[in-house]
This record gives sequence, C-alpha cells and structure tokens, in this order.
Amino acid sequence: MANESNILVAKIEARNQEEMAKLRPGVRAVIEDVQDALQHGSSDRAEQIVNAALDEMRQNGAGTDAEKAGVETGAAEQDPAGRRALENILAQVYVTQKRWKDAETLVNKLLAEKKEDDLYLLLGQIYHAMGRYHDVVSTMKKASFQDYYPPFYNNTLADALQQLGRKQEALEVFRREADQFRRDGEILSSAMLEGTFQNLLMLEIELGDRTFARDLAAYRSFLSEIEMNEQEAVYLTGTIVMMSEQLHLKWLRPHFQSFIAFVEEQKLLDGLNDTVLPSAHLALESWTYHEDPKIDSIVESFLSFYAGQSQEGEAASSNPEVEVTSLTYQWYMCRYYPDHWQVFDYIKETYPHTYLKITPFLQGFSEKSPAALEEEVLDLLMPYVKNKTREEAVKELETVYARAVRMEKQPVYVSKEGSTYRNAGRKIMPNDPCPCGSGKKYKKCCGRR
Repeated sequence: MANESNILVAKIEARNQEEMAKLRPGVRAVIEDVQDALQHGSSDRAEQIVNAALDEMRQNGAGTDAEKAGVETGAAEQDPAGRRALENILAQVYVTQKRWKDAETLVNKLLAEKKEDDLYLLLGQIYHAMGRYHDVVSTMKKASFQDYYPPFYNNTLADALQQLGRKQEALEVFRREADQFRRDGEILSSAMLEGTFQNLLMLEIELGDRTFARDLAAYRSFLSEIEMNEQEAVYLTGTIVMMSEQLHLKWLRPHFQSFIAFVEEQKLLDGLNDTVLPSAHLALESWTYHEDPKIDSIVESFLSFYAGQSQEGEAASSNPEVEVTSLTYQWYMCRYYPDHWQVFDYIKETYPHTYLKITPFLQGFSEKSPAALEEEVLDLLMPYVKNKTREEAVKELETVYARAVRMEKQPVYVSKEGSTYRNAGRKIMPNDPCPCGSGKKYKKCCGRR
C-alpha cells in the first residue's frame, strides 16, 4: 500500500497542471518539496514541510481568528486555493504514514468545502485501507471522471466490489482499467496493472465471460512491455497457478497451453521461478490423460503420484508414508509393464513432461528384467511391512494390484507450484478407498501426506 500510495501522491497533482499553475509559486515549491521527500521515503520530513507552510500561511494572515479556532472562513481567506492544496497534500502524507483516521478527517473537511473527484478517490483509498468496503463504493462512485480514470481508482473500487461479493460489477470495473491500458498503452504502475489482469481473468473464468481470450491477449501485450522482476514474477506465477486450478474447464485448456508457451518463449520467469512452468505443464497433462481412454486407472494414479514428487521420479524418502506408496506403485508397474510397455511409449510421445518424472524408474527396465526389479522393490518395501512374511506381503500386494487394475478412474489431481496436489473433482472423504489402489482408507494412506 505504501509504495502504491507514493505513486498516487506523485501522480495526483501532476495530472492537474492547470490547477497547479493557479497556485502561488511558494505553494507550488512546498508541494514539490513534499513530493520529493515522499519519493525518498521520508514521510516525517514531508509532514514537517507542509505543516510549517500551513503555519506560516496562518501567521501571515492567510486565515482569520475564526479559522485558527477551527471555524470555516470561506472567502475571508486570502489564499484559499493554496491552503486547500497544502491540506490535500498533507492528507496524502497521512496516507503514506497509515494514519487513516487523520487522513479521513482532513479529506472530509476538504470535501465539505468543495466536492472534487480527486478527493473522492483519495477518501476511497483511505476507506479501502480501513476495510470499509461499502464506504469505498459509495464514496468513489460520487466521482465523475469522464474519459480518464486516475491511478488506483478502478482497482480500489473493483476490489471493494469483489470483497462485497458483487463479482459482475467488479469484473466490469477491472475490465475498464484493462481497456484503458489497451487504448493508450500507459503503465503508471506495473504491479497495479498486473493485479488488474489477474483479477479480471479470474473473474472471467469464474463467471464464464466470453471476453476472456481478448483480455488474455491484452495481458500478454502488457507482459511484453514491462521489465520482469521478482515482484512481477510473483504476480505472474499467481496468475498461472490460478488458471491451472481451473483446468477442469475444457474451454480454458487451449488458452492456458498457449499462454504458458508464450511465457516460456519470452523467458519471462527465467531465473525468477523455475518450478511453476513445469508444474503448469503437469497440471495440463494430468487433465488430458485423465480423459484419455488409452490411460487406465492404475497408470493414471502412478503418473499422478510421481508427477507430485519434488524431484524427478523420486519420492520423499524422509516421509515413510510417501516412500511406501512410491514402492507400492513401483511393484505394481513391475507387474504391469511387461504386457503394457507400449503404453509408456505412448506417454513419452503424448505427455512428455509427465514422462520426464517417471523416467528414472522406467530406465530400470532397460537394465534389468521386471522380475528382478520386482524383487529389489520388495527388498526395499519389507522394512515397512510389520508382522508379515515376504510371501504374505507378496500375496497382499497381488490382491491389491488386481483390485487397482480393475478400478475406474478417480477425479483428477492437479499440480500446484510443482509439489502440492489436490482433488479437483469430487472431494475424497477420509474413509473413502484411497485412489492409489492400495486398498487402504484415504486417511490411512495418501491422505496422511
């Protein structure tokens, strides 16, 4: 909020050069000094400058005794425009200091004297920071901006509407900000506009708005113009994750695939985030192979489990539950692979990012027979098996494997930032059978992760 408020302070007076020109040179100089202090992060110094100027104005007779006593003087002031300009900038200083109540009081005083759009904007900003969203909407809608909306007007109003659950109205205001960028190409705050697009696209997906493709294209244009940094990368990553969580919508998938290809081609996240794009590919592929008749339930569960591991093809051995699940899947595949090796060739060609995660395990089949690998996996699994002989463990694995092969596909899991998987269809309840096919209840198996 502080950084955005500083930009607002710098822009609000610059936008109205005609009014600035009407002020006395001394007042303009004070405002410039205050803005300079704010831009250097010294709000206390800015407050001292403007208060000293206001005190000097009063001492020199700019106001009457009535004004000094807190009574409005109207035309009795010698320089009402100068005094208002200084009090306006003082209110903005209070905003940077997060002195919301002081700022609210001063802005309401100025509005009582004269209604001005910029003051409605500033007061809306203040109410937003205070969490008074109804007041944000009622205040900011009193402004009568025509063709140009100043920085933060649309975003502040739209977010307040969103907080109040008025999503369609919020979408229309966010789109107004995006359209302003599309029209004039001006970027006053890249972080602000990044947030605009993220919220706009999210609402369009949620509400099924048909202008999603057009606004996604505008977002790509925006990303091509800005200099990507850590803050922008956080916003972009959030947008990618948000979209990946909505891939149950078939219409969204081609747009998502094209968008992540664009991000890769432009190298927008190179050196800033190395996990989100691989995760995005895995999420997209997971929905595709979930609906692919050539991929059956046991293979889908195997792919989903390994795609969720932090390292390619490796389970987190520090977690016994995960290790047991990993070894169980490996044992299943030792039984499955000899009669279905063509399936894995198909996965390699059709789902390359997912295949990359299972490659380390599959390489074992080029070095050893499935039977030999099965024995090695069983050796690793036995320390976790209690109160059972090797033969008993094998018999139980065979029973569960036969059940897993017959299982229908479960709701697909989607990847979130490379590591976390969540169910995107029907929620799995604790006592439901685990989708991995282990035969255990979900709460006793993968649900414990």
